[in-house]
Amino acid sequence: MECLAPITSRPIVRKALSDRQTRTISLRSECSDRPTILYHAGQKVFWEDDQANSVFLVADGVLRISRFLLDGRRGVIGFVFPGDVMGLSARGKHIYSAEAVTNCYIHALPREKLNTLLTESPTLRDEFISELCAEVSRTQSLVLNLSQKSAEERVASFILELVSKGERRTGSKVEIRMPMSRLDIADYLGLTVETVCRSLAKLKKAGHIRTVGRDIVLIERLADLRDFACADGTC
Repeated sequence: MECLAPITSRPIVRKALSDRQTRTISLRSECSDRPTILYHAGQKVFWEDDQANSVFLVADGVLRISRFLLDGRRGVIGFVFPGDVMGLSARGKHIYSAEAVTNCYIHALPREKLNTLLTESPTLRDEFISELCAEVSRTQSLVLNLSQKSAEERVASFILELVSKGERRTGSKVEIRMPMSRLDIADYLGLTVETVCRSLAKLKKAGHIRTVGRDIVLIERLADLRDFACADGTC
């Protein structure tokens, strides 16, 4: 992996922390004391089965995390946003690959430092375990969505996931960014690219969303989209 010089002049994005982020606020504080490293769009931060020498806090940008089957097929298992911690592992190797979707600014905390902190701080150790459990819960939710929802409901649920990552509101409308490619979304939702595009078109035709350019989505009525995505009781 290419070593990049720390970027110290980049302002750190400050956002309201989600419930999940407040569970690891001590870990985030430790990570954010580290220099910021730039990863360009398309660059790998680490590969699946690489030695897990560090954990990472995303200061700015969006990343894709994925795993590969033995035949080379890729499965996207999630996306990482500003304020998220990634690379947590209960073993010595990374359990997924992480690649920058956009230019990203990331703090890296060496695993040796993390181990010392976990030994010294029961609070931080509890946060670490909580974050690992949260990753398992997110994986279970994804499996449930893939097994129970229609294609349009999966795409609608994905759009709702992005709302929690940051949005702008204008009256009743909600604006979100969707910088990942349609192929990324397809691999995440277990669909084809054509089905993702067709599902977005159906959501637009139904009046749930509008798109502006390639990566801006306007949600016309958030409650209506949520009712559609959660029609079967799973969200």
